This record gives sequence, structure tokens and C-alpha cells, in this order.
Amino acid sequence: MNRFVCRRALVVILALLPLCMPATVSAKVFSDRDREDLIRIEAYLNSFQSMRARFVQMSSTGHIAEGDFLLEKPGHMRIDYDPPVPMKIISDGRFLVYDDTELEQQTHVPLSATPVSVLVSDNIRLNDGNVEVVDIDRGDLTIEVTVVQRDEPGAGDVRLVFSDRPLALRRWVVTDTQGVKTNFALLGTEVGVSIDDGLFVVQPYDRTSPRDR
Repeated sequence: MNRFVCRRALVVILALLPLCMPATVSAKVFSDRDREDLIRIEAYLNSFQSMRARFVQMSSTGHIAEGDFLLEKPGHMRIDYDPPVPMKIISDGRFLVYDDTELEQQTHVPLSATPVSVLVSDNIRLNDGNVEVVDIDRGDLTIEVTVVQRDEPGAGDVRLVFSDRPLALRRWVVTDTQGVKTNFALLGTEVGVSIDDGLFVVQPYDRTSPRDR
């Protein structure tokens, strides 16, 4: 179960690796209300520099994991899974690093190559730069915005879910090619908090043998 959760994390963290969704994305004609809501959402995302929350990660297969989420703009994010899941994910400003602490293995992906950059940019624009909005849906008190990478629309799909009145980011959802949905929900969110910059430094593992030390 722990290894399954680790694999699913590569999907849930805003398409760390390609999700291989259908290569064609239907064009969305946005209304005046859609454009107004996007302006409001961008203003909200740009209104704070840091965020701290607990999270619950749930997949439609029934697997659940919990942990701590940190974000500090520009470029920094950290996700620590509670035991027994042996994993953490760190954005150090250049790379998004998947760190398997049990196997002592790290995978580095350029931050600019993933949609996660939309949340850690210093000046967030949902329809500019690396990402593009392809859909907007509304519930009674929610707004859902789906974004893809502009240059590679088939490489990932992220649905950001906001509560409204007041506007706040609550969760994001991704779906893989088998139709498995993974929901990353934020709990007890705090914004504008002080975070130690050292938490976003990735420490490589010491590969020297005891004789070489």
C-alpha cells in the first residue's frame, strides 16, 4: 500500500510526470463571467506569498494518505507524507524533487516543465506563460478551473477547486489514463505564514561507503 501511495503521488502533485490524457483539448469559449472569475482567482492567488496546511490525499481506488503541505513564492513547495509513507516532494525553485526516503532515491524534474509552476510563480497568470485554462465549472459555492501546459496540452490536466465567498483554494484533482481520480484536499489552511527557507533545500544522499568517509 505504501508503494502504491508513492506512485500515486507522482500523479497528484500537479502532473509531476506526464498523465497522458487525450492529446486533443476542446476549445472553451469563455463568457464575461468566466473572465471575471479568472481575474478574481488570479488576484486571490497573488494576494499571499506563503501557505501552510495539512492535506488528505484520496484516490478513487480507496487509498488514503495524509501529511503536511508548505508553499512559499516564488518557486518553493514542500509535501511531507505521514508515516508509514516513505516520501517527500520538494520544489527548490529550479526542480521538483520526488524523494523516496526508504530507497534513498531522488527524481528531479525541471519545475518549469510541470503545471506546479502555476501555484509557485511570483506573479500568477492562469492564461499566460506555461499554462492555459481549458475549462471553468461552478457549483453553489465553488469554482473549478482546469489548466494544462500550453506547449504540451496532452502532458497533464489539473483541476483546481476553490470555495467562493470567500474565495480560497481547497483542493486539486487529477485523473490518470485508467480513469483513477486522485484528490489532494487542503485542511486548516493558513496564508501569510513565516516558513524556514531551509525546508526547501534538497539534501542529496551520502553515497560514500563507511570506508570512504
